[in-house]
Amino acid sequence: MLVAESAVFEPDRLARYVRADEMQQALNFAFLEALWDAPELRRVIDESLAATAAVDAPVTWVMSSHDAPRPATRLGSELRAGSAALLMLALPGAVYLCQGEELGLPQAHLPDDRIRDPLWRRSNGTDRGRDGARVPIPWSGDQPGYGFTTAPPEACWLPQPEGWGRYTVAAQREDPDSTLSLYRRALRLRRDHPVAAHGTLRWHSPVDAPYLAFSRGELTCVVNLGPDALDLDRLGFSGRPVLAGPALPHLGAVPVDACVWLSTASDGEDRHTDRP
Repeated sequence: MLVAESAVFEPDRLARYVRADEMQQALNFAFLEALWDAPELRRVIDESLAATAAVDAPVTWVMSSHDAPRPATRLGSELRAGSAALLMLALPGAVYLCQGEELGLPQAHLPDDRIRDPLWRRSNGTDRGRDGARVPIPWSGDQPGYGFTTAPPEACWLPQPEGWGRYTVAAQREDPDSTLSLYRRALRLRRDHPVAAHGTLRWHSPVDAPYLAFSRGELTCVVNLGPDALDLDRLGFSGRPVLAGPALPHLGAVPVDACVWLSTASDGEDRHTDRP
C-alpha cells in the first residue's frame, strides 16, 4: 500500500493524492492541526470525509507525528489527549498512531546544548525544533535509559528526561487507568464492536455546540469540549457506557474535556467488548 506523507492541510488538495490511480492513503494532518474546539474539529471531520468520498478513497486520521509537539502538551493535558484519541478512534476510516502517543508522553524539553534539530541553528536559537517529539519512548525502570538503552544520558543522541518512570510501558501495562490501557481498550472495541460494519457517521450535536456527539451503528461517541459537565440524560443520549476517558464519576455526566463511548447493543451482542 502506498501512503502519502504530504504537508497538505486542505482536505480538497489532500484528496488529489488518493484519487484514482494515485496513492491508496494520505496522512490527514488537518486533524492534527485542529484546536481543542468543537466547531473546528467538526468542520475538519466533515470536510475530510467529504473530500475523500468525492474521490472514492478512505479517509485517514492523524493526531501526532515526529514533526509536531506531542498531543498531551499541544492540547494542554493528558486528559484532552486521551479524549482526542477516543474521538479519533471512533471515526470512520484509517487511524495512524505515532509511537509514544499511546503512553501519553509529553513534549520532552532538551537542554540547549543537546538539541540536534537543524531548525535550532537555522533560527539562531529561537525555534527549538522537533527533538522534543523524537526522544525515545520509555520501556521500563525509573531512570533515564528506561529500558531503551544502558548508555548514560550524555552519550545518547537525544537523552530522555528525568521523571518519565510513570510513562514507561512496564508501569502502564497493568494499570487499568493508564493511557496505554485506554488505547488498548479503544483499539479492541474499534476492532470488535458492531461499529466496524457501519461506515456512516451521523451527528447528534448542533453545529455550534461546545461538545461533539455522533453515532456509527450502535456506538455513540460524546466528547465534552465545553466549560461545564454534560448531562447525558438531559441531552437525550442513551446507551451503556463501554469506554470513557477518564472513568465517569456517574453514568449520567461527562466531565469537562472527557469522552465516552455509549453502546445500544444488547449484552449478548457486545459482551466481548467488556474485557479489560
